[in-house]
Amino acid sequence: MNLLAWIPWMRKFSPQDLGERYEDLPPHGRILFLGLPNGALKPKGDAIARKLMKFVERTTPFVAFVIDLNGIDYVLSSADLGIVVSTMAAWVRGWVAPCAIVMTGHSASHLQKMLEITKLSGLEQLRVVDTKESGLKHIRTQLEGVRKLKLG
Repeated sequence: MNLLAWIPWMRKFSPQDLGERYEDLPPHGRILFLGLPNGALKPKGDAIARKLMKFVERTTPFVAFVIDLNGIDYVLSSADLGIVVSTMAAWVRGWVAPCAIVMTGHSASHLQKMLEITKLSGLEQLRVVDTKESGLKHIRTQLEGVRKLKLG
């Protein structure tokens, strides 16, 4: 049996780093999308914190971000949650960047409890949603509000 043939299969079950990509959302700007590479089933521990750390306390190249963990059993660590909030609140931007976290099931319930305990559930720019589409709707609504404040 050729062991090299097993490598893609084994990689699928090995913890992976989150991938990042950007999409334009005119007229607002670019949105960052974080998610697992195609075929990967499990993120590494503190995957969100490790990916977002580079954006803390500096100008971000995006106006909002979506963390897509739909269908993945992943429990956010306190480091993940802290970095998400720090990235949202990059003061050099002048306003809080909206964030949608796409999760369902036990993972979403656990995150909702974390948000309630930490009182972050009242932060309107942060939402746990069940689909990428509802996450984009949340972000679009939040960015429209920011735009009105800037123009008003």
